[in-house]
Amino acid sequence: MTLYYVGSAADDYYTNSVSGTQTGTTTLNVSYNSVINPAFYEQSYGKVDTSGIPDTDVISAATFYFTANTYNATTRVTKIYSAQIWTGSSYVFLTNATNKTWAAGTQTIVLTATEQGYINKTGTTNFRIITSDPGSKKYRQMLVNAYETSQATAMRLDVTHAAPAVSYTHAMVITS
Repeated sequence: MTLYYVGSAADDYYTNSVSGTQTGTTTLNVSYNSVINPAFYEQSYGKVDTSGIPDTDVISAATFYFTANTYNATTRVTKIYSAQIWTGSSYVFLTNATNKTWAAGTQTIVLTATEQGYINKTGTTNFRIITSDPGSKKYRQMLVNAYETSQATAMRLDVTHAAPAVSYTHAMVITS
């Protein structure tokens, strides 16, 4: 397997519903706060540089990682998150990371065969991390490591890929 990382500080960021895109921070916010009105939310994004995968290679396995150090939530609100991958036209939920229960440290998400097909071999593979509405007068907030903290704990993708198998056609020619 080969690790592919967020390529630079500008390749991971978060957006919020009030002031837009936030870059250059050591922490990416993922939150949904319904305590205030209107509700406030933040979503984190990562552009993982997967251009090192030869375009003709076949991907046989892929795992997405990110490190979340803190998760705060209103009492009796489940600490969950969801991760999504860009298909080329929209974000879709990763099967193994829809309303996934949070645990401190590195989050591990194994991509299905369909999701492996969304990996961009000629550029970046884009991910988004979100959390859902916790309900009226409740909140969820997860803090994710950004590239500025450490490339080793930033968003990354571990991919197993190889050149396609080559088959040969053998023929027997009989001459007289």
